[in-house]
Amino acid sequence: MIATIINWIFQLIFLLILARVVVSFLPLDPSHRVVRTIYNLTEPMLAPIRRYVRPTAGFDFSPMLLLLLLFLLRSLLFSFL
Repeated sequence: MIATIINWIFQLIFLLILARVVVSFLPLDPSHRVVRTIYNLTEPMLAPIRRYVRPTAGFDFSPMLLLLLLFLLRSLLFSFL
């Protein structure tokens, strides 16, 4: 039961980060309600990573690094459950 809930949370975060990456490549209005919601939900997770990993050649690697950290954290948690 707990493992299922944790898995759903990780999947939701993964989908939000993926949506943010896709939205960043599309010419959408940043003030649109859906776009703003995606940004508001993912920015608290991405901002600490951006303090240490700056964009390189205009490409932001923080979503990729966050996904890697989430997969590692998920694997670590499920090794104990």
